[in-house]
Amino acid sequence: MQTRRALSALALAALAIAAVPAHAATPDDFVCDKKTVVTYHPGPNWAQFSERLAEHLDFVKAKLEQKAMVYGAPVADASGAPVGGLFVYNDTDLDSVEALVQDDTFVKNGVVTFNVVSWGMCQAKPVKN
Repeated sequence: MQTRRALSALALAALAIAAVPAHAATPDDFVCDKKTVVTYHPGPNWAQFSERLAEHLDFVKAKLEQKAMVYGAPVADASGAPVGGLFVYNDTDLDSVEALVQDDTFVKNGVVTFNVVSWGMCQAKPVKN
């Protein structure tokens, strides 16, 4: 019986050791590209969302075509109703991006409020064999 317990304990220890990565991850394990993220939130004139949507979409399309914006999309609740937006810009200067966003009809007309933050978009470096 003691031999069986000892073998079980040894097997569990071996599994635990096998599950531990060869080394703890460090910043050197990632490739990061700095971006700026803008989040939109319902503003005081959110009721004008549908009325101003076409002009907002023209703004988004233009920024994407100019390569100023990398991604942009609405954020929705569980029912699929829009509750804001998330936009990723190439420019890393927060003030410059804020100036761009000020030209969006949604912002100019109080349909949304917004936040501008820096983001280090990271992914794991490819594993070398």
